[in-house]
Amino acid sequence: RGKPHWVPLTQEVISEIDGWGVEPLLPYLLSNAGQRYSPDHLNSRWNRWRSSPDAAPLRKLDISIHDLRAMAVCDRRADGLPHQTIAAQLGMSLQMVMRYSQHVDKAAVAVRGLAKQELGGNRIVNVEGGD
Repeated sequence: RGKPHWVPLTQEVISEIDGWGVEPLLPYLLSNAGQRYSPDHLNSRWNRWRSSPDAAPLRKLDISIHDLRAMAVCDRRADGLPHQTIAAQLGMSLQMVMRYSQHVDKAAVAVRGLAKQELGGNRIVNVEGGD
């Protein structure tokens, strides 16, 4: 949308990216011609990579470039980061972060609830029908 995006990176990720041989202050992803990717060009490149032998372990997963944004949100939520922090890190609105993370948030609440029940000695019984 024409807005600058930035993402703070961990030292581990910085070390990985530094190994790519990209000059400082340049975009990490450049076309073979050394140009920034347009959204369509990047998506085409992504799909070509997904067809390559390197992507074989991921090929069966239906993941788009856009899905990577949602995965970044979910990974950060799984690490315990609050929605506001993720929104600031990824340059997203708070509402979008909450939308992307709603399923992992619900699962985390359910797991915590189950752990409390197990600690309290309560049993969960599936009762169908009944009066």
